[in-house]
Formats: sequence, C-alpha cells, structure tokens
Amino acid sequence: MGNLLGAPVTEKETHAGVTTCGAEFGVSSMQGWRVSMEDTHIAETSLYAVEEVNGKYQKIDVPGHAIFAVFDGHGGAFAANYSGANFCRVLSHQPKFVEYAKFEAERPAKEETFASPEERSAYIQSGLAMLQEALKTSFVDIDQEIAYAMKGQKVPEAD
Repeated sequence: MGNLLGAPVTEKETHAGVTTCGAEFGVSSMQGWRVSMEDTHIAETSLYAVEEVNGKYQKIDVPGHAIFAVFDGHGGAFAANYSGANFCRVLSHQPKFVEYAKFEAERPAKEETFASPEERSAYIQSGLAMLQEALKTSFVDIDQEIAYAMKGQKVPEAD
C-alpha cells in the first residue's frame, strides 16, 4: 500500500447521472489516507459491441445496458487507471459480447415465439451465459494488456 498521509483527505468527488433507460446513479470517491488516489471507476451508460466484417468495423448498440465498476488501486494506480480507461474497449470487441449484442437485438421478437415460460427462460439464460463469458474474458484480457504494458509492449488501441 505504500506511504500514508498524517491525516486522511476527506474531500469527495461525486458524479451523478441517468442511464439511457432512465435509471439514476451516483458514484463517489475519496482519497483517504493514501498519498494519491489509486482507485478508478467507470459509469458507462450506453454499451455497444464492435464486430469486424470484411475488414471494416461495425458498431452494434446494446440498448438498455450500462456498466458500473470500481477498479481498486491497492496494488498501485497503474492497473486501476489502465482498467478504467480500457475495459469498455476490450469488452466491446469480445466475440461473446458481439454475439450477446445480436442476441439482444433479436430478443424482443424471439421471446414472443416461445410456447412456454420454461422455453423463454432457457433462451434468456443462454444470453446471460454469453454476457458472463464476455465479462470474464474481458477481465483476463485486461490483465494480459497490463502485463504487456508493464513490459513496455503497448497495445495500439489502448488509452
């Protein structure tokens, strides 16, 4: 954790907003006893996937979705700041997230075709499994990018 201050910095930085589907949110941070703020957060209120088709990138909006995360800097600010600046980029390019974005686009029409609540539930669970896999893989990929950055091997798309 490194050096600590003689007294905590108790000033808070607070941001509030509304997601695209109308959910209100607020985030707040405080430095505390540390010499500098080492945590980072994201509050991304509109998500999209990016798919490469014939050498061109296509954006697929994922309406009604937002992501909120805190990246703890107790291991140092670099990993937290890198994660905050790059997580949404990494997620948007995950093949399972692209698949999930397409799933979400077709879901309203498809849900009307199920004969039973069990069929509908199984369908929704299959989409949630895609999202879960995309999130897991994004965290692993961010870790790999941080390892590359620590070795001086910058990822071209990274912030």
